[in-house]
Amino acid sequence: YWANPYSAEQEIVHGQIKTNDDGEFSIEFKAKPNKAVNPKFKPFFSYRTEVDVVDSTGETRSGNISINVGYVAMQMRPTVEGWLPDNQDIKLHISTTTLDGRPAQADGTVEIHALNAPKNVQRRPSSGEYYNWYRYWATETHGSGSAKDLSNIENWEIGKSVTSAKFTSQEGAGDVSFKLDEGAYCAILKSKDQFGSAIEEKLFFTVFGLSTEKNTFSVNVPSFFRAQSTSLKVGEKLQAILATGYQHGGAYISLTQHGKVLKSYWTKPSSQFHTITLPITENLKGGFTLETVYVQDNQLYYNNNMINVERPEKNLKV
Repeated sequence: YWANPYSAEQEIVHGQIKTNDDGEFSIEFKAKPNKAVNPKFKPFFSYRTEVDVVDSTGETRSGNISINVGYVAMQMRPTVEGWLPDNQDIKLHISTTTLDGRPAQADGTVEIHALNAPKNVQRRPSSGEYYNWYRYWATETHGSGSAKDLSNIENWEIGKSVTSAKFTSQEGAGDVSFKLDEGAYCAILKSKDQFGSAIEEKLFFTVFGLSTEKNTFSVNVPSFFRAQSTSLKVGEKLQAILATGYQHGGAYISLTQHGKVLKSYWTKPSSQFHTITLPITENLKGGFTLETVYVQDNQLYYNNNMINVERPEKNLKV
């Protein structure tokens, strides 16, 4: 079997068995978990059964099947879009499935908590010990003295609840919408599987203000970049934002295509929030590159994004 997080395969049992008069047989085994994987993270384990059947003529036929078993019988995955302006409802999508990926109906609650940001913007750690992902998250064998990266909102303290709602995922999917102000948030989802085992998931996200006269940003992160879409059509408009919690946010913006600079400029040093726009014209078909460069406290914050512009005349029709 293997676990999620990954662990090496191990044979649990093997032997021989005879079919009944209808050619059927059953196999029983103990779903042995990997004790090195922390149950706190609700891992599941995949058990693969391989069978070789020999008929009366001596011909051998083989088959296999895998089933997933875990400490809970359901997976719950919340997601939000990357583009979350405060002038529109924030839609939280919830997916609930069995451990084998089949849709599962579930009911539960969603609580939105504001995050308690550090008083001042924190630099991203310049260096630190590298931890194996499996050991760090699954077994918790990392050093207890490691400093948290407070430039990442996922390491901020979860504050008070600002709103809540109930949800129902019909056929494994459901949506809940909220109206939120600019800020950093954590959505805490709670539900139960068919056996009554509690399931909890968290999702961290940032909502930003969006207006034509906006030049401030209230979230204390060193750099924040979002593009409304990275796939556009002629006649549409590129819209992206670059923001910082620092009081001075001068950055270099560059848009290039095939090595040619389409547009480049510096943002105002006194502005914490900058909107990037570009009308999509015929000459931009095939796409272009959007780059942002921002330096603060001797650290570089760099974004490189390929913006695809559709070419309908190149679509293959069969």
